[in-house]
Amino acid sequence: MIKIIIGITFFTCSFFSYAFNIYSTGGSIESCIKAPSKEKFTTDLANLLKAKGLNANVIDGGSRQDYLPLLFQRLTESVNSKTRIIIYVSPGGGYKHPEWQQLQYIEKVLIFAQEKNLATIVVLPEKSLTPDSAFLQKTDALVAKYGAYDYGSYAKNVPLDDKYWKYKIDAARPIPAGAQEKGAKKYMSGAGCELWAENMLPLVMQVIEERNIQ
Repeated sequence: MIKIIIGITFFTCSFFSYAFNIYSTGGSIESCIKAPSKEKFTTDLANLLKAKGLNANVIDGGSRQDYLPLLFQRLTESVNSKTRIIIYVSPGGGYKHPEWQQLQYIEKVLIFAQEKNLATIVVLPEKSLTPDSAFLQKTDALVAKYGAYDYGSYAKNVPLDDKYWKYKIDAARPIPAGAQEKGAKKYMSGAGCELWAENMLPLVMQVIEERNIQ
């Protein structure tokens, strides 16, 4: 009898070890590509969820190949029966993706997620937008239409200084945060990725509770 109970306990623990997946996608700038591998946003979020007693596998779907059709293809091919939440980080890619294209793919992702009965958190690029901007209004309308969750900019509440950001013109010559040189790109540091995960955690917990995800 004791052996049976131990067996059942072991099976239960194994079953809930990675009970569900969260798939997070985005382009190179928005997915902590430049941060050390152990300091990814996805790893930090998984650790925070584990500390809450939730063993979720947070999958890093970010890629330097942030061309939107390829990003969408990766997402649709990566989602499986264990996936419960999509964190869709709409890539700005230095804002080479025009707003109409970002909106087009936000809707494509939301339609796909709705068909799969998945919760979706929409995260926007870091680009500064005023609350009354047409882009934000259209994004809000899509989020409401498909019953998704709006996080806002992935970089909100992340201070703009050297601790959280690394600016680079190219791979060989880094420049400090705050620099305004033409062509400079900014990437989150490990500390920035960790803070982003901390900021994201309350919304992820809300989604898990509201969707009764176990």
